[in-house]
Amino acid sequence: MHAIHERAVRTSCAPELGPGVVDAWLRDRDHDTFLRARDDGGEVFVIAELRGLRVGFAGWLPGRLTSLFVDPDHQGCSIGAALLSACEVAAVAAGTPILGTNATLNARTFYEAAGYRAIGDGFEERFGERIPHIRMART
Repeated sequence: MHAIHERAVRTSCAPELGPGVVDAWLRDRDHDTFLRARDDGGEVFVIAELRGLRVGFAGWLPGRLTSLFVDPDHQGCSIGAALLSACEVAAVAAGTPILGTNATLNARTFYEAAGYRAIGDGFEERFGERIPHIRMART
């Protein structure tokens, strides 16, 4: 998951950001980041595989989608939509439907096509850089 995340951020998100923002976003992220989110934070992850290759992942906590990244070589092939659907179905089955997410700037149209709407702008501060996002709500 870490490799997919880093590649997607550096390739797909970077044009909307600056190199300093991308570096701050990824600065202390590694494989263990996702294990801690799962083991200590209770985040549920779904991984997409295509012909035995891991090509994307998504994560959720009660009420919100926390992440969704697809390897740039496999974007535009409905993998993101399948991951989002899998998370939404699992969250409803767990009794905690996904109500929203913080979308990367490049993912706004993806979420709008999936029935989300922008409700505001936000950011996460990391290492002195502001990483912008769009707050999205499920319609």
